[in-house]
Amino acid sequence: MNKIFAIVAILAMLSLVNAGSIYDLNIVIYKNDTVELKNFSIREGSPGPFPDAGADNNYEFKIISRDGSMLFNQSFHLGFVAYRFRGPNSTEPDVIPYNRTEDHWRLPYFEDAALIQLYHEGKLIFEYGIMGSQKEEIVPSNGSSYVALDLTQNVTSNATPGAAPDTTPDAEKDGGMDIYLIFSYAFALFVVAFVIYRILGKPKSGGAA
Repeated sequence: MNKIFAIVAILAMLSLVNAGSIYDLNIVIYKNDTVELKNFSIREGSPGPFPDAGADNNYEFKIISRDGSMLFNQSFHLGFVAYRFRGPNSTEPDVIPYNRTEDHWRLPYFEDAALIQLYHEGKLIFEYGIMGSQKEEIVPSNGSSYVALDLTQNVTSNATPGAAPDTTPDAEKDGGMDIYLIFSYAFALFVVAFVIYRILGKPKSGGAA
């Protein structure tokens, strides 16, 4: 039984260490449908999370392949309000509206992906041409067509034209991997080593004269 427990624990820890590749999209979403790209990278990790409000979800991510097919879609909800706990004599409002939200959105990686799109209530408000895809015509299954964005100008949104997207290499920006992932992997390896030592490395008792 101890050996079975050890095997299960090791497999669980290794599943954390061997995380898959994801797209990390750091964007600012404004209430007026302007979207600002802060950074884009491909790194190890897990997709999500996405705030879910069921039928009230009003935003959606889509990943489009080079042949125009949809590889991934995920709806989520943004309300642009914050809720505050009020004391019994407080005169401050319960709900605080705001005009923008910034977050890292983690999307699954696909080798043949060409575009990442963001929709608000069915309207395309942001599109990112993934690095490595060529400028070519993409023909979706519905018969319409559009052209993938050039690698040097691979962002479109409703933002006012201005500064170009941040193209600093990931290795220069954050070392190529978030620090919390490094600690997570180190902790997982420590737990695996500890389990092996405790379960399989105990000296056998008895037999001493």
